[in-house]
Formats: sequence, structure tokens, C-alpha cells
Amino acid sequence: DMIREFSMLKPKRLELITNGYDDSDVENVEVEMDRNFSLSHIGTLNAARNPKSLWKVLGEMVRNDEAFREEMKIQLIGKVDFSVLEELEKNGLNGNLVKIDYLSHSEAIKKQQSSQILLLLINNSQNAKGVLTGKFFEYLSSGRPVFAVGPSDGDVADVLHETRSGRIADFDDEKTMKLIVQEYFEMYKKGNLAVDSHSIEKYSRRDLTR
Repeated sequence: DMIREFSMLKPKRLELITNGYDDSDVENVEVEMDRNFSLSHIGTLNAARNPKSLWKVLGEMVRNDEAFREEMKIQLIGKVDFSVLEELEKNGLNGNLVKIDYLSHSEAIKKQQSSQILLLLINNSQNAKGVLTGKFFEYLSSGRPVFAVGPSDGDVADVLHETRSGRIADFDDEKTMKLIVQEYFEMYKKGNLAVDSHSIEKYSRRDLTR
């Protein structure tokens, strides 16, 4: 998306170096997987990326499926805007919420690797298609499934498809959100919730610097 925008300026040369992850963060990290069906967001969760449609979908699933209600945990690690907490309560999800205000970087990395699913919530803004945060690439390096909420025709969607690291649903696409969660929950119950990621090495800062 950024390449398309800058190409309009007709530069002599145009190269893109994306954000990335540090190899040292993911080397020799041993973790025990969460025993519950954890959907984890790690980092600041502000009002602009509050996924109201996702909370609505999860609330309906909790009400209609006892097994899902017992197993599903929404794990929010970091600063959370009050509007997010209001929306969770509105959808009857307080009983499924685990809130951790702060973790060190090394502890956060371990949480990424022990979570069943990593939630990537993109700001619902004009530039959403071109957003590629450092947190996203940390998620990729964890080897856990990434569930993104954002533009299905944006840069995050392209990288997820390229690396086979997860799924994405548009901001208000409740049908796709439900299908993704149901699919991952069935895999979790069978003990085979995983992704077969590939080509993520090129997003390490070592390779990006090269």
C-alpha cells in the first residue's frame, strides 16, 4: 500500500523495508501452552482498535455454547482503554476476561508463545490498509496462529497469506469472525491448533538489515 502511494511521486528508486522482529527474542524460549482456549492481545488497546464486532460475536458464542464458555479466555496484556472494558461487559464477557496491566518484554514474549491464538487488532482509520506494526512481526515469530481484525485487502492480510500464519476478518465482518473462531476452537479441542508458517525469516531484523 505504501509502495503504491510513493510510486506516484515517480522516484528514481523505491525500496520497502518493513518492520520486523528480533531473533534474540525467540531463541531458546521454553513455554507451556495455555490449557484454556486463550485469545491474547499484547500491548496497548486503545479506543480506535476496540473490536466491537468481535466482542459481540464472542458474547453470542459464550451464551450459546457451554463448552466454549468454559474454555475461552480473552487475555488482555497491557494498557486497555475503558471503552474496551465497557464493551466486554456489555457482551457478557467479564467472566472470560483475564487482564494483566503490565509484563516485562521477556515475559510478554513468553505469553505470545504460550497463547492459543494471538489477537492483532488494527486501528480502524484511513491508513489501516498500510499498517504493519512491530508487534505483528513479533506475533509471526511466535509460531502461534494470528487472528487479525482489519482490512482484508491490506498489508497485514497479504503477509498473513504469504506466511500462512493466520486469518483476518474485516472490522464489521461478524460472519467471518465467527467462522474463524469456530475453526480454531475445533482445532483446539482436537489438540492440533497450530499453523505451518513459512517465509517469516525474511522479516527478522537481521535479514531486513542485510
